[in-house]
Formats: sequence, structure tokens, C-alpha cells
Amino acid sequence: MPVTTENLLKWLDLAAKIGVVSATASFLGSVVWDWAYFGELGMGFADIPTSLADHVRSGLLWLPATTLMVILAFLNELVTRRIEGWRTETELITTSSHPVFIRRFRNSVPVLFGVLGYTIAALYVLLGDRFRQGLWLALLVIWSHLVWWLTFRPPRSTGRTFGIAFFVVWVAGSALILVYFSGREAARRALDRTLPSHTIVLRGPDAPLRVTLFRTFERGVLIRAPREPFTRFLPWPEVGSFAVVYTDEPYAELVCRWTSICSGIQRSPSIRLSNSGAM
Repeated sequence: MPVTTENLLKWLDLAAKIGVVSATASFLGSVVWDWAYFGELGMGFADIPTSLADHVRSGLLWLPATTLMVILAFLNELVTRRIEGWRTETELITTSSHPVFIRRFRNSVPVLFGVLGYTIAALYVLLGDRFRQGLWLALLVIWSHLVWWLTFRPPRSTGRTFGIAFFVVWVAGSALILVYFSGREAARRALDRTLPSHTIVLRGPDAPLRVTLFRTFERGVLIRAPREPFTRFLPWPEVGSFAVVYTDEPYAELVCRWTSICSGIQRSPSIRLSNSGAM
């Protein structure tokens, strides 16, 4: 295709549309992530004075990991297709020396995931939070089956555009499910912390607070003091400065992780104090 002004304008228009859609999707994902995060803490948007900037910044908490997962899944698909010689599903089965076995084997994978997903969902309903870790997989399976049923079950011909539209719907729904459970898991990890992560110096005569810092927002910080069964929101005007205490753990070699050969080696992690300055 020759590079002309008309073609360049078309590509720029397409890039602008993709940028708008990506920014909108990222913002929606951030709102869902925050909603799940606050919900796990027993809170809601009405309890925390968040702003649009806070939701945009929340994308930095989930978007890098999600993007990495998408890239790895894409690379895995490319490698799989390359190993299979870029053949279609029908070609793989018909060219095999055991087509019946290959067809059953390849069809068994989604069936196994379906059985696992519905089993986890049933166990969660019957036994509660003991099976909450696998609930995301159960919802992905149920959502995938719903989209598949709506797309391929009607006794009529479905065009290519129709199939692509439902594929986009499936990807969007699956992404929202993963983002939602990512937010809940992040809040759960924060709740499970047993040691203070920050020292906050308040403006006034009060002594510094050793707290677990959950999130920072445009208007303040969300914290929990040790042995307190609740979280507190401190506006920035009340915060003088805060320091971050973190442990620089030495790298544990795989041999040491898998065996007891390093049990006699003394490892003393260094603890450093990083002061953030006045607010």
C-alpha cells in the first residue's frame, strides 16, 4: 500500500480511535478494581473521597500485570500454532494417524475446565470462603459457556461480524472478572499484613504512628494501626510526613528453596528507612 496523505490520515484516525477505546477500557477497569478493593475492606466509594485521578492512578496497580499476562498468552498461542504447523483444528484431526483419539483429547480440555469451574462454584456456594481462591476460574468458565451458548447454539447461520462481536464481549467480560478478583486479592493481602509498613508523623504533638498503609489518594491516605479492627482515612493536611520501612531480602537460590543444603547459612536481611518528606 503506497504511503499517501489519505492513507496516513486513515491510520492516524484508527490510532486515535484505538487510543480512546483503550483509555476508556483502562478507566473502567480501574473503577472495577477500586470497587472490588474497597468491597473487600467492607467499604464503598461513599466512604472514601476518591477522585478521577485516583481511579486513573489505580491502573498502575493492575494494568502492568494484566498486560504481561496478555502478552504471555499471545506468545503461548503463537508458539502453539507454530508447533502445530499453523493448521486449523479440522486439519489437525484429519491429518492425524488417530483422528478419533485426537478429537476426543482436544475436546476433553474445555470439558475438564468446565467440570472444575462448576465444581468450584458449587463448593463455594455450599462451603463458603474455603473455595474463594478458585472463584475467579468458576466465573470465567460460566461466562465462557454463556457466551458460547449465545453465539453458537442458535439454529441459524452466524456471520463473521457476529462472531467477532461476541468474541470481543467475551474478552471484555473475562478481563473485568480478572480485574475484579485482582482488586479483592490486593485488599486481602493488605489485610493479612501483620507488621506495620509505614511510620506516619502527624502535624501536631501526637506521637508518630506505626501503621499499615493501604492506599494513598489525592486527598489523603487509608491506614490501619496495629491491633485495630478498622481502617482510618487521614486527610493530607493532618499528615506531616511518612517513612517507608522495607526489608531487603537476599535472593534465595533454587537449590536452597528446594533442599535443606543452605540451612546452616546465616542470612540477615538489611532493613532500611526511606523518608518521603513533608506533605
